[in-house]
Amino acid sequence: MKPKTKRAFDTVGELASDPGLAGCLLKLLATSTAPNGPAQVPDWLLREADRWEDPWKFLLDVPDLPKDFRLLFATADSQKGALRRFSYKAQKIGSLYTSWYERLLAALKNRDTRAQITASKKIFAGMYRVDRGRFLLAEFKRNPGFKAQIQKWIDECYARDVRRLGRRKADEKPKRLTIADFSRKDFACDRIAFAMTCGWLRWNKDGFPGLCFCSDEVIATLLGGMLNLRTLGVGTVRKLRHRLKLKKASVLVRQICPGTEGQFELSDSRGKPFWRGIVVNSSGKVIDFAVGNKTASST
Repeated sequence: MKPKTKRAFDTVGELASDPGLAGCLLKLLATSTAPNGPAQVPDWLLREADRWEDPWKFLLDVPDLPKDFRLLFATADSQKGALRRFSYKAQKIGSLYTSWYERLLAALKNRDTRAQITASKKIFAGMYRVDRGRFLLAEFKRNPGFKAQIQKWIDECYARDVRRLGRRKADEKPKRLTIADFSRKDFACDRIAFAMTCGWLRWNKDGFPGLCFCSDEVIATLLGGMLNLRTLGVGTVRKLRHRLKLKKASVLVRQICPGTEGQFELSDSRGKPFWRGIVVNSSGKVIDFAVGNKTASST
């Protein structure tokens, strides 16, 4: 595995500087000592992880990690996988259920040549929409066989666009993908899934704990208030979480207790508060969890 400095997801260092529960756990891991004295994971190792393509898998390979920290790293890695699914949706080569990458891997495993070619063409079509195949041409410029195949697929995609859209639109510069392309605002399912994924490890800069530390009941209440979906149920949240393969860390937040002036508390099963403050919804209004949503709790 080669070190890589550029990445589209939050770095380990960014998460460690977060005042929320995930950041506190990473700080604790770098400062706490094992029975023989040194820190369980030195601070330099956390910085080194950010140089790798899969930083959380890199940290999961560290031996003798406590269970809670290993669970946190697996949780962070699952968020990266879920965000990747949204990028597949944006490129139109996958959905929340599956993707052509997964079908390609299955075809390779089963040695199904026809399925491999079909999946490869679908994946390439998605890449063509982003950069017209320039990246792959540059990558395989020293491999004439691959380069000829890629050029053939480029010509096929271009001819298809000319027939469907016309030559003028087919020659236009491809639209650059943005966050807005990752989910469809008109579909509540997409909005819920994307908001849950983005807030899985950390919610905001005020120390609000990530949703991976919350029970499904609390998640449903928070997302229902934030997205103005007062009827959002636990079953929907659980179904989307399993579909996205989002893993939970230790579930610490099990109750939402409404307070005064729009404030509320997130607390554990014993009523011990983890966080106190206000949260605004998608319209910029302060969420009042006492109205429209019952106090969420889980036993």
